[in-house]
Amino acid sequence: MVPYMARSFGATPPWANGLRILDPDDELIWQGHPYARQTYLDLFCPMESEDDRKALLSRFSPSVPEQFKNNPKWTVSFNSAGFRDDEFPTAKAPGAIRIIALGDSWTFGHNVDVEQSYPKQLQGLLRAEFPDKQIEVWNLGMLAYTSHEGLKLLQRKVRSLQPDIVLIGYSMNDASIPGWHDKDVFVPKPRRFSVRRFITENSEIYKLAVYLGQLNKYKAVTLGDTIKAASNPNENFLVESWVSAEALEAKDYERLEAKVRVTPSDYNLNIREMIRQVREIGAVPILLHNELRPGSPYQAALHKISQEENVALIDTCELLSVERQRLEAELERKMGLQPPVFTGPAQAPGPVDVVFRVLMARTAVPRAMYIAGPDPELGDNVPNKVSMYDDGTHGDQKAGDGVWSYTAMLDPGRKIFYVYTNSGTEGRWENLDLPKIRSFVVASSAVPIYRPIETFGQLTLQADGFHTNAAGYQIMARAVRDAVVKTEKFSSSF
Repeated sequence: MVPYMARSFGATPPWANGLRILDPDDELIWQGHPYARQTYLDLFCPMESEDDRKALLSRFSPSVPEQFKNNPKWTVSFNSAGFRDDEFPTAKAPGAIRIIALGDSWTFGHNVDVEQSYPKQLQGLLRAEFPDKQIEVWNLGMLAYTSHEGLKLLQRKVRSLQPDIVLIGYSMNDASIPGWHDKDVFVPKPRRFSVRRFITENSEIYKLAVYLGQLNKYKAVTLGDTIKAASNPNENFLVESWVSAEALEAKDYERLEAKVRVTPSDYNLNIREMIRQVREIGAVPILLHNELRPGSPYQAALHKISQEENVALIDTCELLSVERQRLEAELERKMGLQPPVFTGPAQAPGPVDVVFRVLMARTAVPRAMYIAGPDPELGDNVPNKVSMYDDGTHGDQKAGDGVWSYTAMLDPGRKIFYVYTNSGTEGRWENLDLPKIRSFVVASSAVPIYRPIETFGQLTLQADGFHTNAAGYQIMARAVRDAVVKTEKFSSSF
């Protein structure tokens, strides 16, 4: 069983190399190791300190503290081809409708068992509705793939499977900022003997030295540093590409074009070429935008491609946003905490009163909840300094209901980054929420803005900072089902 947190918080100990389920590939980053199987323990949860969080992944001894052993688990197993599915058939049965799902970790089914992945749920929906038809949905999603790898995989594997419909879901990884382009790094290379490569791949002493060197690197980076990097993006902060996903706006991709894995222009070409090749083999393409962050140039590109190429598009980001708003409104109604209706004089133009609200559903609060962020109203990034309230004051609507509130005056148009902590010591990152920096853009408003009620230790419809959860994958499956049955390829088979 391997700890999983959605991003690296510490040095990778040497023992972890033997638990990997992926094999290097010059064109595709990696492929799944045939018949590999691994169970992951979800550690996307609150912890006492950032040192504890860092230590969990960098522990030299492969063990998990007792308090986390009942956390959610999910298992990954690969077929002989290295994909998360049953064995691929050798031939296509007459009359069968074959759907191939291409994509990244969203298609792969990150954070859930395979039966909860959207391709498996899609297959179940279609077979239940059309029991007399032989419907196959095959999952070729792979962790960390971009449209660059997707195009290669389409050429290498998908064409020979004789699909009728191909689902194409790439964008999240295309937008990450590691400092290089996939097209320049992942190209076929002759495998000549190299002393350096032999040592790096086989020397346990070398691996131990790397591990010890990484310990200092991760020890030096605090949560406060990370929040500052997200709130003030510049080229120095790009060491951690996940931070860029939080901080960057569409306009930033022009400035950082040399550092993005797949540039927006190359992404546009890759998706259009995939559509062309899918149609060339007589199949129908369907596009998916699988990401949590709205407003990226990749989302805009998909909408434009969908219109110009006459290809159906399921924008999962939009679908999840609508469902998230519904769930947030439902929680407000259930708790009787709908934002009040203001009938008095409006606020003067300028800073807006923003009421933060966080629910402590299953966690005791010994002293008080706190909010921290790189703004004077949020304590200038000093943890456990700005108290929240559950006493009917400072914007709190009901005393003692477990929802802690705090009102801050913030400038409209600003993107605000913040985290919650529970009863820690001022100046120390203690009793932390999830390993996720929360953020939103302050809207212009003549009345106070009540933020949706957030939950300590939980993100609505998310399994971690990058992926949806089983409920979100179900929403995806239903939307894809609706698109599939509308295709001429599907309807003409009846």
